[in-house]
Amino acid sequence: MVDDYKFLQIRDAITSINQKVNLIGVIFEIGFPKQTKGTDCFCTLKIIDESRSKPGISVNFFAESMEMLPHVASAGDIIQLSHVVMTVAGGSFISFARHPCHGVTGLRVNLRKSEMVLVGEVENVHELVNLLYCKPMTFGVWSFDLFSPLGSMGDATNGCRPISLLERQMKTHCGEVNAVFNKRFSSFALYEGIGGEDCLPYQVSSKFRPRDLDKTFIKGLRKWLVDFQLDEGLTKFLFLREIKQEERVNLICKIVHICEVAKDEWMAFLWDGTDAPPISLPTKLDDEMNNPAPLQLEPMPLPGDVLCTFPTIGTILRVIFDQGMQKHLLRFLHTGKWVKFVNILCEVHSGLWRGVFTPFTKLQYTPNEDHLVSAWQRLYNERLSLKWGRIPYSSFPWPSNITVVDYDNVPFVTLRDVLSYSKVTAKFKCVARVVAAFPWQAEDFLSPLGTYRIRLTLEDPTARIHAFLYGEDGEKFFGGYPSVDALTQKLNKLLGLTVSDNGKQMNNSPRNPPWVQFCLKSYYLSKTEVWGSRHYRIFDTKVVE
Repeated sequence: MVDDYKFLQIRDAITSINQKVNLIGVIFEIGFPKQTKGTDCFCTLKIIDESRSKPGISVNFFAESMEMLPHVASAGDIIQLSHVVMTVAGGSFISFARHPCHGVTGLRVNLRKSEMVLVGEVENVHELVNLLYCKPMTFGVWSFDLFSPLGSMGDATNGCRPISLLERQMKTHCGEVNAVFNKRFSSFALYEGIGGEDCLPYQVSSKFRPRDLDKTFIKGLRKWLVDFQLDEGLTKFLFLREIKQEERVNLICKIVHICEVAKDEWMAFLWDGTDAPPISLPTKLDDEMNNPAPLQLEPMPLPGDVLCTFPTIGTILRVIFDQGMQKHLLRFLHTGKWVKFVNILCEVHSGLWRGVFTPFTKLQYTPNEDHLVSAWQRLYNERLSLKWGRIPYSSFPWPSNITVVDYDNVPFVTLRDVLSYSKVTAKFKCVARVVAAFPWQAEDFLSPLGTYRIRLTLEDPTARIHAFLYGEDGEKFFGGYPSVDALTQKLNKLLGLTVSDNGKQMNNSPRNPPWVQFCLKSYYLSKTEVWGSRHYRIFDTKVVE
């Protein structure tokens, strides 16, 4: 029977396979509720304590309804668990290493077959056989009672002789040790984490019974959390500049905005200060009139007062919620907070990067002074200080020489700088690529009066805008009024179109428009609505022969 007043540290609990234990730990990672294939609901939490802060241990919860599962208020809160069962996921092997007292040099215990197999030369093998309560079967193989050696760790003569030193050398292979919350006899209680003012739980299960020593354990974990930093290294989490299509990634991002973009459809805006990779675009261009390339994923542009709060350097990843995820995840997301996300699906939608919170997405505990967050912020501040920090990562060391501009000494800005600029009319120099043109055929570039009138869709890692070439600006851009073939060649270069040896466009090849320089100026069409009628024109820019 489990002693209700005895809590095991995680380090010791992972050796108690198939036993009921009591645990108390900090919730490090939150998985979200799912419906099992049967009638139960299910969720997973990962917890840590002083004995095992990396990688911690997963706790799998099963309940009759979503309401009976733990409803964690925040990663970093504390959970108290009673009568949870320690199991090995997938049931597998346990290995022992050399131990100074017991002389073990190599041993594999097969939990599925209840066998002990010697690996290499093993000293004091007969003592070890008695220690694990094993019986010889064939040469070098012994069978054992799963519940005796791995439970009490007793031997054949002494009944129950613990070997805690040996247990601590145990390492699980091909199967992770975790805890299982059984709805019939397990219980839990949730407490606030480091900022908690009292030791009263904010949620308890039906079988939970408070104990006098609970406060001591809660206060101890809160004290430990004050200086806790998990050393995860830099390999587990990626920057936005490293994401790839149709891959699930772990990201550390700041939530810069959350909003409802349509009825019951929400979107989160995530940022880490880096530029997402440019996307290969489809070759088809004749759809721009009826189905133009979108400027953003949300149905309507964000209000100017919101856009002005965004950092002007670095991609902002729009993230949508998969079916059923909004009600579980939204309450954890707060504008202005850095969060560690696990398993965000990255995909391309309408030629733009998009993330998806799926049922496999998890949130990790991210303290205010997290060292990885500090590293991300430091890299961003270093970029801000660079002379060329505002040009796209993928354009280094310098943009293509397809275009030239008249203002060499003017600093570059991003397209988000352009969109969020505080004055309606201004002039800018930026590095962008042309993702679409309308009209898309060179013979239609001129009006019946012979005036250039073209709309280009420009893109950089921060935004997309429509920029117009009109009149004398178009004349300078194309070098006068060249032939249709010459105009087509210049446009093909800007759009990144692949052309065969005979000069014909290759329709099945994806295109990667080059990064080029542009000078832009903003203007308005209506004095009564200057901001609402603001547009952008390309000027003092020329396509080089």
